[in-house]
Amino acid sequence: MPLGDPVPDSVFNALAKALGTGIPLSGNIEAGYTYIGQLIAHDIVSGDSGRVVSPFLSLNSIYGAPNCQARYFSGDRFFIGNPWHAADLPRDQNGVAIIPDKRNDENVIISQLQLLWMRFHNFLLDEGYAQTLREAREKVCLLFQVVVIEDFLKQLLHEQVHTHFFVTGGAGPGLTGERLPPEFTHAAFRFGHSMARQGYQLQDRSDPLRERPLLQLFRAQRPITKDEVVDWSFFFGDGVISRAQEAQKIDTFVVASMRRIHRPGQDEDIDIIRTNLMVGREAGVPTGYEMMSRLTDAGVDLQSLGIEKLTGYAKRSGLASSGVDLSHLPLWPYVLEEAMQENEGRNSGLGGLGSLICADVLRTSIKYAPISVFQNGIYDFDAVIARLGDLGRDLVDLGSANGSAPTRRIQMSQILKLFNEKGE
Repeated sequence: MPLGDPVPDSVFNALAKALGTGIPLSGNIEAGYTYIGQLIAHDIVSGDSGRVVSPFLSLNSIYGAPNCQARYFSGDRFFIGNPWHAADLPRDQNGVAIIPDKRNDENVIISQLQLLWMRFHNFLLDEGYAQTLREAREKVCLLFQVVVIEDFLKQLLHEQVHTHFFVTGGAGPGLTGERLPPEFTHAAFRFGHSMARQGYQLQDRSDPLRERPLLQLFRAQRPITKDEVVDWSFFFGDGVISRAQEAQKIDTFVVASMRRIHRPGQDEDIDIIRTNLMVGREAGVPTGYEMMSRLTDAGVDLQSLGIEKLTGYAKRSGLASSGVDLSHLPLWPYVLEEAMQENEGRNSGLGGLGSLICADVLRTSIKYAPISVFQNGIYDFDAVIARLGDLGRDLVDLGSANGSAPTRRIQMSQILKLFNEKGE
């Protein structure tokens, strides 16, 4: 098969089978970050969402476009709850969530994560961190972008890549033009599908082995039940001693449940593995080798970023049984294979190429958002904390409460701690 030719059906089927073969392993990233990634994707990646999606990370999936907010708010505060459950999204008489992006109600965890940020908006107004809807939205958006850079990406990106893009402000390949590139939307940023667990514990600390199967958490839009209310301590640790369940490692093993996902309004279940391979093929996404050649031709010094071309499959890789040569491996499974090979022991982030694509696109997505942590093209953490006022200072204080400087300067655990101490 010549380099650059479309993947034939025989190869396609072999890859789909191989990606569902093996035993997923837990890593060192807490389970909640799988769904932070899903929230980012729903905010900037187009889909059957019922809204016009902007490629800039503005939390329009939570707030709606600035001129379309009235139905989600009572005064400056989000509507919260419904006749069936007070700790749920607002819903119409049929149980359909009244939110800008219906994808944020396709499973229990992402639904509750949407609700968490809505409640945090209201919390900022209740506690005096913000005085108006506009100010609260700005602070929530800035804080979410900081979480993406300092917490989510800090854990997931190759260290040299994170430093290059978000510390020293180095140049990137500029993959994003008027729209997000398919190398990101249809390949690299789909790494989260390998992080999904077969099941999740949502609550009930008296029974630490009790898990809800993943397939039970995907459901047609309907009110949550009492036992589906998420205790976020199961998903984000406390920053010192983690109490959270862990996401699966980013690797070539995708749990069986991801082959049978049901989404509202669709008659047939979705096989995520085949879907990812199919959309990548239809969009003309390059192979991993082709992507590296393109970046090199564009003047990117891959070696300085610690990125090297894979030369063989890992012994544990499910892809070794596919019969597909690495030089013809599509970008999505290449990114998963790369992550597997670069992670040792408990590490579970992306490899160099996957990191580079995600860092370049997400930096652009944040940098050019209407509300952005970047000012004059520069991301300065201390300047953002100053813009957040008392909220920023209180969060930083919580992060350093254990007497040592945290590696991740703002974490979801700090936000939850502040919320729980003052708002609950």
